[in-house]
Amino acid sequence: MSSFKPRRRRLPARLRGQDRQRGAFTLELLTLAPLIILMFCALLQAGLWYLARGAAETAARKGVEAGRIEGATPADGAARARAWLDGIGTVEDAQVSTAGSTEDRVRVHVTGGVVTLVPGWDLRVSQSAEGPVERWEVD
Repeated sequence: MSSFKPRRRRLPARLRGQDRQRGAFTLELLTLAPLIILMFCALLQAGLWYLARGAAETAARKGVEAGRIEGATPADGAARARAWLDGIGTVEDAQVSTAGSTEDRVRVHVTGGVVTLVPGWDLRVSQSAEGPVERWEVD
């Protein structure tokens, strides 16, 4: 008895299914990478906007604190807000206004631009604060 077994032909790897996944990760990465980068940039931009908004709010409050002191003027408050914004540097082209201030109340309004990651995109922040002017009266 002979033990002759016919030899089975072996299919190429690409036809057997073993090679079908080759390069799939690269293709997935190429399609997902721009989305991941876009989401990262959007998150960064949101953080920059939030930081500038907080800086504008703090400058407005510091301006009100300086303008409320007895003997101070709203212009003193505006100068304090500008000085603080110049020192922190997170709000671009900051404008400080004391419009709406009266003899009894100081109002400071801060507006300015946000550093953006997209050229030509103009994001703005605007924050206000107000408070009563301190008066000392002797009865």
